[in-house]
Amino acid sequence: MKIPETIERFKQYMMAKNFSERTIEAYANVVKLFDIYLQAHGIKNVKKIGRDIVSKYQIDLTTKNRYTKTNLSVVTQIGRMVGLISYFKFLYGSGIINMNPISHIELPRVPRRPPANYMTFKEVLTLLKAVDGTDYLSVRDRAILELLCSVGLRNTELRTLKITDVDFNNNLIKIYGKGGKERIIPIGNVALDYLQEYINRSRPFMIKNDAETLFLSHRGKRLSIDSLPDIINKYRGKTNITKRIGAHTFRHTFATHLLLKGIDLRSLQELLGHNSIETTQIYMHLNLKDLKAIYAKTHPRENDLV
Repeated sequence: MKIPETIERFKQYMMAKNFSERTIEAYANVVKLFDIYLQAHGIKNVKKIGRDIVSKYQIDLTTKNRYTKTNLSVVTQIGRMVGLISYFKFLYGSGIINMNPISHIELPRVPRRPPANYMTFKEVLTLLKAVDGTDYLSVRDRAILELLCSVGLRNTELRTLKITDVDFNNNLIKIYGKGGKERIIPIGNVALDYLQEYINRSRPFMIKNDAETLFLSHRGKRLSIDSLPDIINKYRGKTNITKRIGAHTFRHTFATHLLLKGIDLRSLQELLGHNSIETTQIYMHLNLKDLKAIYAKTHPRENDLV
């Protein structure tokens, strides 16, 4: 069987495993790039793929050549190999191949780096004030931005929210994170007020066939994966904020501000939906600099510090 014939089945497999839309497309593209590499080496059938060619491919990813064109970062190299690991797991589990040629591969470790971009409290307020709230779309957008500030959702988590996931009586919201993992966390009164305004004023004019999804497009459908970045950039363009802002910027901002207010890492881990405390710890490196700056401004004996 040729690789192009397996890609659609691989995408269906990932959908069944609840992979995100972005991951599904990314992994499918990874397989397509690998197919180009295989064809250049005379391999067209998936059953002819051996451990040696997979090892050579991993090595070639580390160098600038006719396949990579540029020097790929370690993160990109890992992304390519992780996509292939998932692909061969599917092929082997489906009985398409009798031997997994990638089972011997070891991925390089990459030191976790703190998030490079987050907003100050002043920048958050500036961005929120840029939403005028005079029409039903801007009312929706303000509710979205307020929710991102209050809860720190991922893009996919926000787009897949259902109206029944918000508990207005108890100030709680149910979120389905990576792998379908569920978490129920508090939501602030301000965000709830804007959500209620959106539900009362805007959403009734947007509902068509989808009555469950919380945030709808002007066509009455679930927001696309690019909708949130477009909404954020629309209002950033109305401010003097020059830094790049995305959904994850709000998530980093949410975590940063909570840490500066004294939240412990375990609680922050629960709020962010991280499987490992190590993932949450990356914020500590970023905030040490902020905490030192605050300390220097406020501590009466800061001049005595070396």
